[in-house]
Amino acid sequence: MAFQIADLFEHAVDAVPTRDALLCGDERRTFLELDGRANQAAHLLAAHAVGAGDFVGLYATHSAAHVEVMLAAYKRSAVPVNISYRYQAPELAYAVRDAGATVIVHDADLSDRVDAAAAELPTLTHRISLGGPAQAAVDFDAVIDDFDAGRDFAPRSPDDLSICST
Repeated sequence: MAFQIADLFEHAVDAVPTRDALLCGDERRTFLELDGRANQAAHLLAAHAVGAGDFVGLYATHSAAHVEVMLAAYKRSAVPVNISYRYQAPELAYAVRDAGATVIVHDADLSDRVDAAAAELPTLTHRISLGGPAQAAVDFDAVIDDFDAGRDFAPRSPDDLSICST
């Protein structure tokens, strides 16, 4: 048994696929549904050049999509970096720059802050918005179904990085 977060999650999916894994507001996902959506999100990240060891900024409030993208990063052996949605543009720019993230996934209604921070982040190459379209960002909800829900990822390492934020 591997000890990387995505592997542990997939073991749970295989053991109890029809049990509820996520309840967030009106959204509900079984383990199998969450796995499929996370796989699709992982393929979306791959299409935006996210690979093993890359840092992905997550600048969003609590939502099912936030969890899906976090799991997707783990599935790609990337490192999700949770950034407080309370941060204003200067703090956001600092967090993204400090992490070395080239991709940021953000709530659509936070896009004005991302726009302001992006001016200071020439290495930020991709933006993905959750909860609707946003300027200069790929709309997660509009494209997620275009990606494969299968698990065809490279083997992961128990040495993959993980960041815990408080």
